[in-house]
Amino acid sequence: MHKRLAFLMLAVCACFLVLGAATAGTVSIADLLNHASAYDGSHVVVAGSVASVRPKTSRAGNQYETFDLCDTNGNCVRVFTWGQPALREGDKITVKGTFSAAKHVGGYAFRNEIEADEGSL
Repeated sequence: MHKRLAFLMLAVCACFLVLGAATAGTVSIADLLNHASAYDGSHVVVAGSVASVRPKTSRAGNQYETFDLCDTNGNCVRVFTWGQPALREGDKITVKGTFSAAKHVGGYAFRNEIEADEGSL
């Protein structure tokens, strides 16, 4: 019985370590993409270079922007943010936000996207 309890406690501690890693500190873009389901719904901090900046305005008149955040190996994650921050191709930034492995909004499906925290860019 003691072995079973010790194993259970070890398993619980391991889970907390994995969850803690998914929510604290900077996550590499490659790790985020390679373990997307583990980070799904987690608050993440990711650093990289800005690419493919796409400023847009919704039908309701709300400004937003999407861009890719890429590492030096060409791995990129899409970032969504309300408003249109002054970002340029090649800017090196850190993004804080909530990662979604798969998200559906209306008739649109988004994969591997970070919704940036308000004011974090």
